[in-house]
Amino acid sequence: MNENRPIVLLYPPLSDPTQPYSSLPTLTGYLRSRGFKVIQKDLSIELFNELLTSAMLIEARSAAIQKAKNINEPMEEKYLERFYGIIGLSDYIVEHLDEAKGLMRDKKQFYDIKRYHWAATILRLACDLVSLPYHPTLLEPSNYESESELSFQDLMEATSGRNDNLFFEIFKQKVVPQILAMNPLLVGISITYHFQIVPAFTLSRLLKSASPELHVNIGGAVIQRMESYLLNDPTCFQFADSFVSGEGETAMLTLAMNILSGEETRSVPNLISKIDGRPYAYNLRWYEDIKSLPCPDFDGLDLEQYLSPEPVLLLSSTRGCYYGKCAFCDVSNNTRTVFRQMESKQFIANVIKLYQKYGAKCFFFCDDAMPPANMHEIAKLVKDRLHNITWQTEARFEKMMTSAFLATLKIGGCRQLIFGFESASQRVLDAMKKNNSIKNDIEILTACSANGIAVNLQTFIGFPTETREEAWETVNFLINNERNIASYGFGIFILQKDTPVYKEPQRYCISNISAKETIFDSWDCDYVPLSGMSRDDTKRESKIALEKLAPIYEMRTFYLSTAVGAHSLLHFSHHDYDAIYQMWKEMDTPHWQDSADMDELVLIVSPTILFSYPSDNTHSFSHRAICSQTGDQFYLSPNEQKLLDLCDGKHTVGEITSLWVIEQSQELDTQVLLLARAFAIIREFLRNGLVRKLDIKKSLMDG
Repeated sequence: MNENRPIVLLYPPLSDPTQPYSSLPTLTGYLRSRGFKVIQKDLSIELFNELLTSAMLIEARSAAIQKAKNINEPMEEKYLERFYGIIGLSDYIVEHLDEAKGLMRDKKQFYDIKRYHWAATILRLACDLVSLPYHPTLLEPSNYESESELSFQDLMEATSGRNDNLFFEIFKQKVVPQILAMNPLLVGISITYHFQIVPAFTLSRLLKSASPELHVNIGGAVIQRMESYLLNDPTCFQFADSFVSGEGETAMLTLAMNILSGEETRSVPNLISKIDGRPYAYNLRWYEDIKSLPCPDFDGLDLEQYLSPEPVLLLSSTRGCYYGKCAFCDVSNNTRTVFRQMESKQFIANVIKLYQKYGAKCFFFCDDAMPPANMHEIAKLVKDRLHNITWQTEARFEKMMTSAFLATLKIGGCRQLIFGFESASQRVLDAMKKNNSIKNDIEILTACSANGIAVNLQTFIGFPTETREEAWETVNFLINNERNIASYGFGIFILQKDTPVYKEPQRYCISNISAKETIFDSWDCDYVPLSGMSRDDTKRESKIALEKLAPIYEMRTFYLSTAVGAHSLLHFSHHDYDAIYQMWKEMDTPHWQDSADMDELVLIVSPTILFSYPSDNTHSFSHRAICSQTGDQFYLSPNEQKLLDLCDGKHTVGEITSLWVIEQSQELDTQVLLLARAFAIIREFLRNGLVRKLDIKKSLMDG
C-alpha cells in the first residue's frame, strides 16, 4: 500500500485506566498487516492523565466554587450536597494526587493492600472533583455518568457543548487539531461501553464540523445495539459518515481501500452508510476467519501511561460463545452458529509474541467463555516454557473441571476465573437453560478455592417466574460461601431483544413487551412478569440484597479496574489467595469491640481524619471525612458532627453523651431515646476508627 496518509484509530473516554482495551490493537494489527499506516490513540487514558493533575483539580475547584455562588436554590440542592461533600477535602486530594498515581505504577507499594485502598480512594475523589463543575456529570476511574437518556434529540443536545459535557472543550481545543494535523485518510472511533457514547459522538461531531471532507467511522460493541436506529434514521449521519455494526477488520480494510479508489461503500461488509440520502447496509452478518487474523499490535500505545505497575494485556482465543444456549443472553443467540476459535498453535504464538515484545506477563483472556481445552493448552505453555506468566479468563462451570484439572491450571498460571453462576436455585438455572448443576458448581467453586484460584461469580435476580425465596437462595449463597468467592457481580434481569425469552414470551411467562425510546436496539425492554416477582419486587429485593452483600465484599471489589480487571489479577498473581483473603478480613475487622466500661472511656478524634464543612454553615448536608491512612470515607450528619466534636480527650463517653443529649432536648422521655442513639453512634465512631480510645478516666486521674 503506497498511501502515506494514516488511518487514525481512536478509543474514546472514559474506560479502564489500568490497561489498554483490545479493539484498537486488534484492528491495528490487521490493517498494518495489509500495508496501511495506522496511528492508534487511547484517548481514554490520555485524557484521564491530563485531567487528573493538580493544576486541573485546582481549576475545577475554582469553577465549582463559582458555580456554587451562582446557583438558584432549591433547584440545585443535589449540586450543593455534592459540592460540600468534596470541596473541604480538595486540598488533601490535590496534595496527594501525584502520590496516589505514582503508587499505582510502583512495583512495590502497589501490592500493599491498605496503601492501594488509600490511593484508589484519592483517585476516585479526584475524578469527582475534576468533574464537579460539570454536574450532574460524574467522572469515575472507569465510568462517565451523565443524565443523558440517549434519544437522538438528547444526543444532539449532549454533544453540542452543553455545560455538563466534560470533554467538549478539550476535544475542540486540543484533540481535534491534533488529529487533523495527522492528515488522516480515515478516522475510526471504537466504542465498547454505553457511557462512552456521549464523549465519542461529541468527538465525531467536532471532527466533522472542523473537516467535513474527512471520513469518520464509528464502530465497536455498542454500535451493534444501535443497528435499528442507524438503519432507519438518516439524521444519525450528522455524527459520522459510516458505522460498523459487528466485526470490523474486513470492514475497515475495505472502507479504506474504497476511500483511496473513490468508490462508494456499497460492498463494505458490516458497514452502515448513507447512499442516495438513505441509510444503506451490506451483509451485516459478516464474521471474520479468526484463524487468518494476525496478532494484536500495541505499537504506538504507551503502556507505561496506564495506572498499573506492569502491563496487563487482553487477548482472546475465540469469538462467540461455545455454549450459546442461555435464555437471557443475546450474545449467545447471535453468535452460537458462528463460534470460532484459533488453532492452539496460533493462540500460543500470540501469547509468546506479546510476552517477548512488550514484556507482558499478565493476561486477561477475554473470550465470552474460554473452552476448558484452551485453558489446558495455555496452562501447559506456562508450565513448560513461560513460567512467570499469570492469567484470568471468563469460563463456564463444566464437569471436567475437577480438582486435578484446576490444580493443573493453577500450576499453569491461572489466578482468577470469572463464572456466569447466575443463580443458586436449580429450578431457575434450568429455566435459564444453563445446563448446570448447583451441586457440581459448588464442587468446582470449592476446588478453585482449595487450589488457590480466585473466583468471581456473576449473578442476577428477577429472571421470569423467579420467586423471592429463589432470589434469596442466590443472595444467601453469596453470603454463606464468601470464603470461596473472591468477588461477585450482582444485578437484575434485563430483557434484551432477540434472546429466547424475548422471542418466546409465553414460554417464559411474560407479556406486554415494549421497547424504550432510545437509540439502542431494544437492549432493555419493558415487560410484565406473569408469575414470580414483579419488576418492582425485584428492584426492592436487589436493594436489600446489596446492602447485605456490600460490607462482606467491600474490600474485594474496590479495585480501580473492578473486581475482574488488571489490578485484581496483579494482586492475585503477587499474593497467595489465602494470604490476600486474610488481608481482606483484617481490613473488614472492626477497630474496636464493645466493652462493659464504655461509659468510662475517654475518646479523642483520630488525627488521621480530615473533615469537610459547608462554608457558610447554612446547609444541613452530611459532612464527609476521609482517613488519610486507609482511605476509608465516612458521612456525618450535623448532629453526629456535634457529637464527634465532644470527643476531645477531656470527657468520658458518659459525659459526652449527657452533654449532647441535653443540647438536643430538655424533654425527659426524648432524652432517654437520644441517649441510646448517642451510644450507638459512638460505637460506630469507634468501630470505624473515627475516634480512638485515649484511656479510662480513672487511669488519667491516677496519672
